[in-house]
Amino acid sequence: METTSHTATVRLPGSKSVTARALFLAAVADGTSRLITPLEAADTVAFADGLTTLGFPVDRDGDVWSITGNPSGPPAETAVVWCHDAGTAARFLPALVSLGAGNFVIDASKQMRARPMGPLLRALRSLGVRVQSADGNRLPLRIDADGVEGGVVQVDAGASSFAPMLPPPTQA
Repeated sequence: METTSHTATVRLPGSKSVTARALFLAAVADGTSRLITPLEAADTVAFADGLTTLGFPVDRDGDVWSITGNPSGPPAETAVVWCHDAGTAARFLPALVSLGAGNFVIDASKQMRARPMGPLLRALRSLGVRVQSADGNRLPLRIDADGVEGGVVQVDAGASSFAPMLPPPTQA
């Protein structure tokens, strides 16, 4: 019996979730971070564009994205960040701008404006962040940043951002 050996190289697509988290970590790191083969998708590009709007140098050159971070928060003192339909950007960027000093607006599409932001807002407020939201704890958010006080914070991550926005059931 003759056996044949074959070699194949398979390139798996990157992860939107991992790429977004790596962008956040690069933004709060001191110096320049390089992401090798990040997933280039609408959500990750929206996140990277948000970092650029906040003054973080971001260079997307093919399979390598370089981000120059700042542990003290955004270099910009004022910015309006448009997150498009990117849920991770709409949830991570408010925390990031809270580290800095200045006035920031985080906004997104109509679809994103329908998603709940209450757990994030409670967590930020418990850390002394001054944040205003649209009715129902929704986007857009206005953040008057002056750093975070720090301390213990709990975030309820049990509610999915994809849960239907239905009114509560009525009592009979």
